Amino acid sequence: MLSDDLPVTTKELYGWYLYNLACEVYYVAAITVFIPVVLEHLASQAGFELDHVTPCNMSQINYKCQAKFGTVFVDTASYSLYIISISVFLQAIVYIAFGSLADHGNYRKKFLLTFSYIGALATIAFIFVISSDLYWFAGLLTIISNVSFGAAFVFYLAYIPTFTRAHPRVIDAKRAGISPDELNKIEEKIANTISSNSVIVGCSAGVLILILCAGVVLLMKDDAYSYQVSTAICGAWWLLNLTFPLLWLQDPSLHALIPIYGLIGFVAPFGLKNVWEVWMFAVYFGFSLGAIQSYCRVLFGSIVPRGHENELFSLYEITDKGSSWLGPFVVALIEDVTHDLRYSYFFLFVMMIVPIFIIYTVDVQRGKEDAETFVRKEYEILELKRLSAAPKDIIT
Repeated sequence: MLSDDLPVTTKELYGWYLYNLACEVYYVAAITVFIPVVLEHLASQAGFELDHVTPCNMSQINYKCQAKFGTVFVDTASYSLYIISISVFLQAIVYIAFGSLADHGNYRKKFLLTFSYIGALATIAFIFVISSDLYWFAGLLTIISNVSFGAAFVFYLAYIPTFTRAHPRVIDAKRAGISPDELNKIEEKIANTISSNSVIVGCSAGVLILILCAGVVLLMKDDAYSYQVSTAICGAWWLLNLTFPLLWLQDPSLHALIPIYGLIGFVAPFGLKNVWEVWMFAVYFGFSLGAIQSYCRVLFGSIVPRGHENELFSLYEITDKGSSWLGPFVVALIEDVTHDLRYSYFFLFVMMIVPIFIIYTVDVQRGKEDAETFVRKEYEILELKRLSAAPKDIIT
């Protein structure tokens, strides 16, 4: 465990950065691009038309088919959304179960790597789904890999405030006796740098793998199985690059434009109706997402009480990736009812606008002061308990 008196080393920081190099490809490429395509295709191959009797005819344009999902039938276009919703809901349970546990004892790195290896192997296993009858197994692999990715990411993010406090510049500044305001500025700058470097490394790896997998898809002539191979490549990349952390570790409104533009499509000949529009907004989303993620991580990390990083970053992930079960679930319901995904942009617009008003109510300085007060009071309570439990001298 790092302490304020033991500076974080360059090797530890590099190991942390390279973890994002390993795992971010799962988020950027696997769960975002390839896995939904795989799930929908497999479900369609094993599915039926709306009469639940006639096998799905995938040669028809804009075909509508349904697949068995437990005891009910769901649209094959919704199947992946339901699976992802379940996986993210389970993420929240794992966050709660393991988050606070990692703060007590040297479990952070163990949990980080354990969930990572499970997630990487489950992602690689997509290559073994060779029959459409195993579409349920592909769904299970999605749940396992996504839960593992989300859980591992909690412990990854929890390093940010720890590394910030243990950074040599912060330690030197504390020893120099600078004012709290100056110290806060140094800590914020370092935390931003650490988080931003992580995002850059991860996104670069994601783009690299996307290009590589695009080549695989082209070489396999856009065969459906090529997307499973691409998914497995993401898992292999994740698995192989875990070597480095294993050895070395110790403004939101940019996004609201996307659903607004999609809603325009109801009345205009454009509005995410053309392939070039989708690519344009994919690039826009990609460039803005990193900055927003970095800002949110640093903002939250700056008000986390010392010694409770994993516990509170579990809460962070519940409100971040952990709450994303709601989006796919509601979008799936909307698609099932309307058979038109464009209506989901109303929901997405509301979900992106509401946080804007919430974030402006956050008093960061007050949060930092409250965090320090909490840690001090917690220490005092523990001292009182320790003293009260100490054996008393017996006077004879």
